Amino acid sequence: MTNETLASLPAFVCAKVRDVLCAYDKAHVVFQNEQYEVSPSTCITATYPKDFRFVGTFKASDVFSADEMIINYVTEFRDFPSNYKGTRDYRTLNGAWSSAKIEDGNIMFA
Repeated sequence: MTNETLASLPAFVCAKVRDVLCAYDKAHVVFQNEQYEVSPSTCITATYPKDFRFVGTFKASDVFSADEMIINYVTEFRDFPSNYKGTRDYRTLNGAWSSAKIEDGNIMFA
């Protein structure tokens, strides 16, 4: 659930949220000490700064399409996610490639 929409945040915060969501399911955003902080996890502390504000939690499924999430997983972890139903070409996956895309349900490496 988000308290603010991703589009309402500054561009550098949106970019950081998207970067975190490439590898994690959720990204939590807080504003404290006059700056935004993006993290895949949260923690409770004994005290908070006076300007502390919880901005929101963003889910990867709300930001990326299902195909984008698969490509993000492959790019981050160099493995196929468990929900991937296409052809699993491990020789190409473990080889030298710089980008990937999905065509006809299969991942194509370039």
